[in-house]
Amino acid sequence: MDWDRLITIEQMEAATNELLETGKKVGADSWQQRVKNQTPHCGFGEAGTCCRICSMGPCRITPKAPRGICGCDVHGIVGRNYLRFTAGGAATHSDHGRQICHTLYQAKEGGSYQVKDPEKLKKIAAEWGIETEGKDIYDLAHEVAETGLLEYGKPFGVQRYLKRAPEHTQKLWHDAGIEPRAIDREVSQSLHMTHMGCSSLPEALIKQSLRAGLSDGWGGSMMGTEFSDILFGTPRPVDTTANIGVMEKDMVNIIVHGHDPSLSEMIVMYSQDPEMVALAKSVGAKGINIAGVCCTGNEVAMRQGIPMAGNFLQQENVVLTGACEAIVVDVQCIFPALGPLSKCFHTKFITTSPIARMPDSDFIEFHEDTAADNAKAIIKMAVENFKNRKPELVNIPNLKTKARVGYSVEAIKKELDGVCNYFIMNSKVAFMQDRVQGIIDTIAEKCPNSTLAYEPPKIVLAEAVETFSNMLTACPDVQVVCTGYSTCATNIIAEWLPEIQRKGGDLSKYGVFTCDCTNLDLEYMAQTVKGENILRSTVDLGLKELVPMGMITQCEAAIRGLDCEYAEGEVVTFPHDLVDLTNYEETAAKYNVEI
Repeated sequence: MDWDRLITIEQMEAATNELLETGKKVGADSWQQRVKNQTPHCGFGEAGTCCRICSMGPCRITPKAPRGICGCDVHGIVGRNYLRFTAGGAATHSDHGRQICHTLYQAKEGGSYQVKDPEKLKKIAAEWGIETEGKDIYDLAHEVAETGLLEYGKPFGVQRYLKRAPEHTQKLWHDAGIEPRAIDREVSQSLHMTHMGCSSLPEALIKQSLRAGLSDGWGGSMMGTEFSDILFGTPRPVDTTANIGVMEKDMVNIIVHGHDPSLSEMIVMYSQDPEMVALAKSVGAKGINIAGVCCTGNEVAMRQGIPMAGNFLQQENVVLTGACEAIVVDVQCIFPALGPLSKCFHTKFITTSPIARMPDSDFIEFHEDTAADNAKAIIKMAVENFKNRKPELVNIPNLKTKARVGYSVEAIKKELDGVCNYFIMNSKVAFMQDRVQGIIDTIAEKCPNSTLAYEPPKIVLAEAVETFSNMLTACPDVQVVCTGYSTCATNIIAEWLPEIQRKGGDLSKYGVFTCDCTNLDLEYMAQTVKGENILRSTVDLGLKELVPMGMITQCEAAIRGLDCEYAEGEVVTFPHDLVDLTNYEETAAKYNVEI
C-alpha cells in the first residue's frame, strides 16, 4: 500500500470489523459489543444526578425527590461528583509525574537511567533557584528530583511552575483563590470537601475542581514531561510508522501500553540487546519488533521512532491480530478486558505496577533499581511465547502509514526559527506603497520561510485603526506591527496599548516599528524605555525639520525640497537613518525636540 496516504475511516472500520470476526471465532468480546450491552446508559449517571458518597444513600434526584437524604440539592450533587472526577484525574496523572521524579532520583553514571539532556536539567534547576555552577550533573539531577518530589507535599506556598504562566493569568488565579498548593493537598482536600457533611455549594466545588486540575497540569504532569526529557532526551522530529499494520508476521511483537516511559524505554533498550535478538532468532523469529499503544506509544515514538500500533480504542486490536506475543502495560488507560482477551490467543498480558493489577495477567513488578533485570525478564517471556502462536489466527491488516513525530516545545521553536506569519496593512497613497513593499522585501530576505497571513485591501489613514482591530480579533496573539508611516503607527498604538495593559500583558514583548520620525515618535520611544509604550523604532528621513504629527502632505513637500531629483510617479530615494531606543535622544537633540 501507499504509505504516504492517510488511512480513511472506512478502511480502518473495515479492518477492525475483520479483526472482530477473528475474535468471534475464539469467543472474545470487544468494547464495541460491551457498549451495546450497556445501552441504554443510566440517565442519572450520565447527568451526574446520583450520589453514593455516604451510607445513607444511594440517592438520585427526581421531580419527586429534588434533594438527597442529607438535603443536598442537584447542584451540590453534580458539583461533588465533578470534583471527585477531577481529583481522580489529578491524582492519576500527577502520580505518573511522581514516578518520573523517583526515576530521575535513581539516575547515575553508567546506570539504567542517565541524564540525556543535561542542558534542560540546568535550565530547570536555574528556573527553580537551584545553584548549578560546579555541581556534578547527577548530584544536580538528584537535587532537582528531590525538589520536584517536595511539590507533592510541601506545607506552604504554591506550585513552582505557575510562574511560567503569563502574569495576568497568574493574577487571575490568585484573585480567584485557585492557585494550586501542594499537589497531594489538592487531591486530599477535594475528597474531604465532597465527603458527607462538607461542601455542597456548587461554586466552591467548581473552584476546587479548577484548583485540582491546575495542580496536575502545572504540577505533576508538567514535571513528568520535563523530567522525562531530562532522562530520555528532549524529543526531536523523527520518522516512524503508525497503525495496526506495524505488527510484523515474522517478528516477536511486543506492545508497550500505558503512560510511564520509565518501563517502555527499558523495553526498547533491551529489545536491541544482542542476547535478546539471538534468543528471538533461536525460536524462529527474525528479531524483536516493539510497537506502542496510547500514551506510552507516543513516548517511545517521539524519542526512539518506535512504531505506533494504535490509540486507546485500538488496544484490543493488537491482540486480535493473533501476532502479539506480549502486551506490556504500566498504568492508566488499560482495558481490564485485555486479560480475558489475551487468553483467547497466545498473547501474554503482562502487568508491571502494583497500582494497576488486573485479572488474567502475568505480574512482573517493575522497579527503577532493577529496571534492566525486569525488562530482560519481560522480553524473554515474550520471545519464548513466539512458538505458541496459532498461525490460523494470525491476521495483520495491511494498514500503516508514515508519520513524523517528536515536536516538543524546543523542536517547534527550532523548526519555526526564522519563520513568521505576518500581516500587511498597505496604503492607497502611492509613495507609501513603496515603503510597505520595502518591509515585505526585507521579511522575505531575512525570514525566507515566512508566510503572509493576511493582507486587506489598500486603505486610507482613517481606516487604519478599524482594519487593525479586525485583524487583532482574528489574530489576538500578534505582538509585532510594522507600518509605513508614523500617523498610522501612533493611531494604532492609541488603540492597542490600552488593550494590552488591560490584559496585563508584558509591554517588553510587544513592538511597533514605523517611518517618518515625528516628534510624537520620539516621545513614544522615550516612554518605551520607561516601560510605558511599545514604539521601538522609526526612520529619520533627513528632513530639514521634523514633520508635525499627521501632516503627510507636508512630508511630501519637504521631500521635494531636498537636494534630489524628483519626478511625478517616480520613487524618491533620499537620506535616511534608523532611529531606535539606542539613539532617539540624539535625534531629539538634532531637531530640538523636548522629550
